[in-house]
Amino acid sequence: MTEQKQTQTSRSHKSSLRIVLEFVTAIGVILAAAFGVVEFIDWRIERAINDEQFIRKVASNIRPYVIFDVDESILVDGGAMQYLERICVEIKGETWENAKPEKKNVYNLEIIVIPKSYLAHAPLIEPLSGLRDIVIYDGERGTGYQWTYEVLIHPPYGGDIKTQKFRMEVLR
Repeated sequence: MTEQKQTQTSRSHKSSLRIVLEFVTAIGVILAAAFGVVEFIDWRIERAINDEQFIRKVASNIRPYVIFDVDESILVDGGAMQYLERICVEIKGETWENAKPEKKNVYNLEIIVIPKSYLAHAPLIEPLSGLRDIVIYDGERGTGYQWTYEVLIHPPYGGDIKTQKFRMEVLR
């Protein structure tokens, strides 16, 4: 009888051990599957946010900008042209004709921004050509929805005014 009880006890220990091992294995499989799903989702998100088209789409909705030149050419549209009808640039000519030689060739530009609808804040305009002697006066309301900017440029070393580029950011 004692042998039979030991065999039964041994079987019940083996059975208990087997149940515990099955339980631990099941938990391990569930955790591994959950970890795999999380890693897959992270990989998909990482791939989506590093996609160039996605970045452009987000940037054009958050901080729309446009790069243009003195000839009114749109060089880069970062989403701003969906809010703008037109950008006009008029060279008013040289100013201070009787000025000192170092002050000659100062150009006066007028930039007129024509939005498609009302913009509560004037778009931000900044120069891109690296000219040190440039002044952009804050935009003022024109007729209708227009914003008008006055720009004074002194190209260094006989530089050409036609090479000047601007970046404009539409504030919404």
